[in-house]
Amino acid sequence: MEKKRLKYVAITIALLLLGHVVLGLTGLRAFILAVLVDGGAHPVYLLVRELRDDRPDVRTFTVSAIAKIGKDAIPSLLRALRSGDARQREGAAEALGAMGNWQAIPGREDLMPELKRVAIDPLVEALNDKDAIVRVRAALALWQIERKERQIVPILLGAVDDENSYVKYYAYDGLRRMQEQGIKTLTEIAEDENSPLRNKARMVKRDLQLQRWWGLGRFLETS
Repeated sequence: MEKKRLKYVAITIALLLLGHVVLGLTGLRAFILAVLVDGGAHPVYLLVRELRDDRPDVRTFTVSAIAKIGKDAIPSLLRALRSGDARQREGAAEALGAMGNWQAIPGREDLMPELKRVAIDPLVEALNDKDAIVRVRAALALWQIERKERQIVPILLGAVDDENSYVKYYAYDGLRRMQEQGIKTLTEIAEDENSPLRNKARMVKRDLQLQRWWGLGRFLETS
């Protein structure tokens, strides 16, 4: 197994050195790294660097590969949450959240306790990030790990009217994924006369109900 892993690592390094520019332009670099993870290699540092790329296909390969690595990738992701690059901070939060979904897979039972032990505080800190999409991703990651709607819903509510359609989409999508738990929390906020988010919670609750008829993407295009 060790020889096989070394072989994969050697191939990775050779490919990255030989075709760095071309691979970067086509997104093949992230794909190759993801394939190597499937083969047993753990090129965590290289994968975390790929989180700076905001192309959807590259991000999908990268986040999925990091989630598969599991605990060994967590320290690098926590460092990336403090990166000066907003896209890398966003990707790190997304990958930590993805690990929260992976924890139910047999053989990964130890992943969630580790996430709760070391990732919660950094993600809570990221809720105050200056970049709106980082705040949204951190909120979604916290929900995927802890399922505490009362903590997360106000953060997402603050982003549903963001001028960036990407931020707006993921804020609405996060609230939609919470399903009945999210609706319940929105109702509590809407009925709280002292909450500054009361009117927005009422509006978003109505919007989510409309989305059951129109679909999330079509609704956002017309809102």
